[in-house]
Amino acid sequence: MNKFVVLALPILGLLGCQSTAPTSNDNTVINSAVENRNNIKPIIMITAMYPDYEFQNGIEGSCKVSFDLIDQEKFGSAPANVEPLQCSNSNFLRACEKALTKWRFKELSKLDKSESPIGLQYTCKFELERT
Repeated sequence: MNKFVVLALPILGLLGCQSTAPTSNDNTVINSAVENRNNIKPIIMITAMYPDYEFQNGIEGSCKVSFDLIDQEKFGSAPANVEPLQCSNSNFLRACEKALTKWRFKELSKLDKSESPIGLQYTCKFELERT
């Protein structure tokens, strides 16, 4: 019985996180996620959550960061050494860093050798919808 519960919970959790089929806009976002590389693209890309205070107070902004890729034991490579290049506030930086910790890329050995996995750049944009 315990084994069933242990297996059922992750499966139910994944079913609750299903998304719709990707749109062409989703592919454009992934293809242009790393701003200063053409062939290094995330396999898993999580967008930053809007910080509560900024959202409630209508504050918009962005945070451009630099990061390196390092190999993970089981999951390809992941961002490391995240450094702010230009951020409009510290809450946007924290939200951007938190999202980047969930990104995943191919293993370093499988990336295009002509492009360095060091000093990649991405901009988290925090914009409110206009109605």
